[in-house]
Amino acid sequence: QMLNEYPRGNGKGVIWMSIAQNYLSVQQYFARRNSINEFLGLPINTQHPMKRLAMQFFSQILIRSFVCKQHSHWMLSVLRMIQISIKYGLCEHSSMALANYGLLATLRGNLTAAFQYG
Repeated sequence: QMLNEYPRGNGKGVIWMSIAQNYLSVQQYFARRNSINEFLGLPINTQHPMKRLAMQFFSQILIRSFVCKQHSHWMLSVLRMIQISIKYGLCEHSSMALANYGLLATLRGNLTAAFQYG
C-alpha cells in the first residue's frame, strides 16, 4: 500500500511525468494560498499511520537520492511528501519536505519562494 505513492512503470519518462504532475499539483496548492502559514496550520496526522510510514520512507529516499545525485527521485520524494502532508496532515517529516521544496524553488530560480519555504 505504501508503494502506491511511487509511480509504476519502467524508464525515466514515467518518473519525470510523475514529477511534472506532482509539481503542478503542489504549485496550484501554494498559488491558492497567500502564505506558508496555511500549510503550517494543517492538522497533525494522527489517523493515517501508513501515510506517516510513507513519509518516513520518502524521507529516506530523499536523503539517499540527494547524496547520490539522483535528482529525479529527490524531486519526486519532495513533491510526494508535500502532497501527503497536504492531504493527510503534518508529521515529523513534513518540515524536511518543506525545506527541500525551498531548495527546489532555488534550483528553479525562484528565490522569493525559496526564502519562504526553506
